[in-house]
Amino acid sequence: MVTTMNGLLHPLKIFSHGFPNNVETQEGLSVFSEYMSGNLTMKRLRKLAYRVIAVDSLAKGYDFKKTYKLLHTIYNVAPEEAFYVTLRVHRGGGFTKDYLYLTGLIKVLKYFNAGHDMSLLLTGKVSLEYVDTIKHLLSSDFAVKPKYITDSFAKNVNTNKKVAFILENLK
Repeated sequence: MVTTMNGLLHPLKIFSHGFPNNVETQEGLSVFSEYMSGNLTMKRLRKLAYRVIAVDSLAKGYDFKKTYKLLHTIYNVAPEEAFYVTLRVHRGGGFTKDYLYLTGLIKVLKYFNAGHDMSLLLTGKVSLEYVDTIKHLLSSDFAVKPKYITDSFAKNVNTNKKVAFILENLK
């Protein structure tokens, strides 16, 4: 919501309509916000991982039944949850956006851990690959600094050491 509202403040509509490849960064920011605010649980992280596994199986050509069996039999996901994850990924011929939650999170975490300005990522529906462009647009007055900033980026209040360890070791 923060990036949506900030995106509407710009004279250039690309900030509200979305930069190319913005979904990965936007979803990464969403999960990053969950993490920083202490709301990313092991249960939620597992659910995201199951979705990534299901998307990977779809990309490999698995049908609904094979994806379900993979989750339920190999990864020991409860039958009902395996069904719903499989349904989510296979609907409409394939829903692969879920793969981007964790890849986006990894990229946003690296950006954050490198000490970069997180407010640049809140200027609108932007992508990490356009940070230099955003800086240029801001310095040239073609863009505006974000008005709305999420409190979750100010300080990491996550106390779950298991979640922190997993995120530190994602590749």
